[in-house]
Amino acid sequence: MGILAVIQQTLDEQGNGAKLLGTSKRVLESTAQAKYNDTRKVERNYTRGVHSANTEVNKINATIEGAYQAGFEPSREGLNLEELHTEALEYLTRGDY
Repeated sequence: MGILAVIQQTLDEQGNGAKLLGTSKRVLESTAQAKYNDTRKVERNYTRGVHSANTEVNKINATIEGAYQAGFEPSREGLNLEELHTEALEYLTRGDY
């Protein structure tokens, strides 16, 4: 039996929920640490998603603002952001302003 197997057996006997990860003797993660690491990964990916969504909305708003400055008028009231962006892009690409 190798050293890693002995360490894992000892951890199992203690019942603290720790597991050996990988092949290094130093890579040891408790249940609480695993939960914390998972939470951090979720938070980090959520933050990235929010940042990318904000960047996209800022690009759309800049397009719409540029169209308004060029004299754009929406076809009707109550357009959602995507419809307004599409109309503003069409207006700017036509170039009749």
